[in-house]
Amino acid sequence: MRQETFGELQKADGGGERYDVDFQRSEIVFSGRRPLTGRADLLASIAVEPPSLLWGFSDFFASNHGPHPAATRVRDFGQQHQLAELVHDEVPYADQPLDDPTDAIVHLTHDVGMMGVEIFGPDHLYYSFKTGDAGSRMVVLVSGLSTDVAKPTLADALVKLPRLVPTVDDVEWSLGGLAALSGWRFDTRADSSPQQLYSRLTDATGAWITVDVTRDELRRVTSVRVGGVNQL
Repeated sequence: MRQETFGELQKADGGGERYDVDFQRSEIVFSGRRPLTGRADLLASIAVEPPSLLWGFSDFFASNHGPHPAATRVRDFGQQHQLAELVHDEVPYADQPLDDPTDAIVHLTHDVGMMGVEIFGPDHLYYSFKTGDAGSRMVVLVSGLSTDVAKPTLADALVKLPRLVPTVDDVEWSLGGLAALSGWRFDTRADSSPQQLYSRLTDATGAWITVDVTRDELRRVTSVRVGGVNQL
């Protein structure tokens, strides 16, 4: 949800999608009446053809832009957890035969960006942008913004989760990640099942909301019910 707030902030004051990235200075600037600036570290580039992801620590980027410490940390994380996809310079990705390749790439940029936030912590965000007419994109890790991006509150979750939950692949993982990044606690009821999730998000003050999710036999979300903010 903080990522969504970041997107809204980029467009404020007429900024829209106007941006400039300087890898030599590790800087990103979103234009507008009040420009938004921050640090940008290259994570990866995702190509349409061949369908592959090229990590920022690859020899290709090191020789063209110099070393990218953030991407190197991704490789270190992959080595530590024995995740081959995070260790090799270039990794192929598979899209479904009927998928629009550009849609598959946009989805993958979110996976890469969220992984970066998980590795580097909740003070970081991510941004992706097109690098050509075919639909290839780059993903950068963003930090140190000139305007603070507020962390989400339970009131924000109450409004946004009914819309966002159906878009995620793993509901429990996503809600648990939201809780970890926000300093909240995520609990599930003992009577939850693959088709019915009963859960609670509790913030540091003890306030909580309930998040109940119904899924079909293929674990596709069919309904989301979020209960109002409660206080002990």
